[in-house]
Amino acid sequence: MEFNKPIADMLPGMDVEGFYILRAAALKTTNNGKPFLSGTICDRTGSVEIKIWDYSGPLHAARRAEMCGCQEKRNPASSIPPHHAMARLAKTCKVCHNHGRDQASEATIMARFFIAGTNFPNGRAIIRGRDADHIRVLRLRAGDDIVICDGAGRDYKCRLVQTLEHEAEAEVIEVVPCKAEPTVRTTVFAGLPKGERSDFLVQKCTEAGAAEIVFFSCTRCVAKAVNMEKKLERWQRIAEEAAKQSGRGIIPQVRYEADFVAVLNGALHTDLPLFMYETGERETIRDAIEHTASTIASAAIITGPEGGFAEFEADMARKLGMHICSMGERILRCETAPVVALTALMYGTGNL
Repeated sequence: MEFNKPIADMLPGMDVEGFYILRAAALKTTNNGKPFLSGTICDRTGSVEIKIWDYSGPLHAARRAEMCGCQEKRNPASSIPPHHAMARLAKTCKVCHNHGRDQASEATIMARFFIAGTNFPNGRAIIRGRDADHIRVLRLRAGDDIVICDGAGRDYKCRLVQTLEHEAEAEVIEVVPCKAEPTVRTTVFAGLPKGERSDFLVQKCTEAGAAEIVFFSCTRCVAKAVNMEKKLERWQRIAEEAAKQSGRGIIPQVRYEADFVAVLNGALHTDLPLFMYETGERETIRDAIEHTASTIASAAIITGPEGGFAEFEADMARKLGMHICSMGERILRCETAPVVALTALMYGTGNL
């Protein structure tokens, strides 16, 4: 199977314009000659990815609803022609209007785009580049509503005026604060993990409400800080996509800090510095929140790498007056601990 070969060339007559093979796929046929595709497909912008595990015949509306996350069920006898089934699943579910994502109804969640430093001359917004391509892939047209976020916590509810091949224009209807932004600006400091664990950490911490994610090196780090420029670019893209999916008002900044002392110093400049450690005298995150006299407007969460923190590193944090916190008796993975701690903080501060 060739990579980047148009699916339309493989399955003539299917409504899959703009979709390409990104990973190895196999074109097969059932005993009665029905074609089905097994693999991973994605649109040209890379924004919609979906796996087609089975394409052996007509997909009922109820089955499509199950695969895209929609709760509505239709009469199983109501089916669509098999040569349209895969395209409809990949682009738009006819039951809930999902675009290949785990989202709610289109009536409650609109397509979301970030435009850094946005200004809107004459109440209009011009969308170009990948976002304009995404609008075309989603088949949004003039009159459809979208949300444009300026990356500073403000949502611009807009209505598309026109959509061109590589550009779209929208008029601003209303400007409102983003309701999804927590009241506590939290920086997550995480010991640099190895492999794809960092990708998971960035994605989930963004969804949970982190304002900034900082990877750092310390004594027991297994991963080496190499090719950091490319890694940071990838992590920033992951954060952007997670921010869009979760309805965030900002895109968390992802960066790397080689100096552990600088990490401690950065955490100390917040209202609630939390140092997560697995042994010794500790307090719970709830107690740390309750014992903070002032209003908590900012916080820092520091978690270790696979090997945890060395004893002297925890002693440094304790002597600096940080809250040495526990997350229970369970030992969490290095990519899980920041997400759990951040979630506990969001709950304890009334942001969950």
